Amino acid sequence: MSTVPMFSCEGVIKAAVQSSGLIPGLLDDVVLYEILPRLPWYIRPLLTALSKDWKSALQQPSLYSAQTHRLQQLHGLLLTHTALSPPLQPTDTESISPSSHFPLPTQLSSPKPVNDEIYPQEEPFNFKLGRTISMLDPNSNTWKELPPIPGRSFILYEQSGVASLAGKVFVIGGFDPATSRVSSEVYMLDLGSGFWQWKKLPALHCPRYAPKCTAAEGKVYVLAGYSSLDDSALSYVTSPEVYHIEEDRWSLLPRLPSEAEFSCRGVTPLFNQVFAYGRTFEDDNWDENPTKSARIYNSTTESWKALDFEYSSCCTVVGGYFHDFRAGILHRYNASTQSWTPLSGRLIVKGLNPGYAYFAKELLSVADKPELYALLHPGDGDAPSLWRGDLRHFGKVTWHEIICGLPICYDGSQIVYLN
Repeated sequence: MSTVPMFSCEGVIKAAVQSSGLIPGLLDDVVLYEILPRLPWYIRPLLTALSKDWKSALQQPSLYSAQTHRLQQLHGLLLTHTALSPPLQPTDTESISPSSHFPLPTQLSSPKPVNDEIYPQEEPFNFKLGRTISMLDPNSNTWKELPPIPGRSFILYEQSGVASLAGKVFVIGGFDPATSRVSSEVYMLDLGSGFWQWKKLPALHCPRYAPKCTAAEGKVYVLAGYSSLDDSALSYVTSPEVYHIEEDRWSLLPRLPSEAEFSCRGVTPLFNQVFAYGRTFEDDNWDENPTKSARIYNSTTESWKALDFEYSSCCTVVGGYFHDFRAGILHRYNASTQSWTPLSGRLIVKGLNPGYAYFAKELLSVADKPELYALLHPGDGDAPSLWRGDLRHFGKVTWHEIICGLPICYDGSQIVYLN
């Protein structure tokens, strides 16, 4: 059985520009169903601007349903960060000239900047623009910015939640500056099927600012957040909800145990459970004497239970064990003894004292892999940094810094892994 060779992005675009159809000498079905799935996801928006034939072919809904099983499964690190420049909304692609807006085929082989975006940018803009999402391309070690949501200036509202599952990226809630209200909007980008346009999903039952989100087993779980930002009365949301991906609907989960006020710090899946950790405040006093604890949701019994859970800054699950980052050292949790064990392999930040008490703002595990990512904030004005921890050797972690080159914001940046 013959195989279709791996075509380069430069070769495909050059051939497409020079032809009146898709690629001369090849059947359209071969191009769309054998070559296209092998191209990086971020090259596909460029193809829609090359000709009417490409635009028409790529807008066929049947193309993506047929491609789903053929596309190589995408994996990669997603980072939310401050946008570098204003986005171009991809509206009327027929009026876009590839030579004036997109890189020419002869330009594609030149070195690309770290923040290589898939939509062209115009004039320099104020640095504080808004939030966006970029995905790390492991082949070129560069970041590719995802397309903006139609009707928005940027992908993210302030303090939107982000989750990912099965090649899909979900953007949830946040503060809408146009209406000065907390949003209940939810959008999905299905990169796994090669479809790069955001789809609006059913809205949340309750608007949420800074929700905590995770996804597992065909569902997206959303906890906590604020339904309003009125200074006189911040409204903390106590009702969790879950989005059923296949059924395209939201449903409310049982309320968290209410013996005390629980402020969720983070949430992570654990087998058939959802593990939320945070702080418990007695007598509605959110300023004094918090107790660290956790809430566990069992999807089989559809119920929550509360337990004491001491942690430092943020947690994640690797290989069925909880891990916590404390002053440069990763700790593993022993559920039977309810104690933490430090792992060998301290994270050392260049230029900082090894004993400096920096901490991880975000700690993220990768499904079915012995590795995690840490978004580190040293404090005292030092720039945040991004690290990957290798846990292939039990009891030891080896850290590698990811040279980011993007403006990581301590108050708003998140890391999510696309599985």
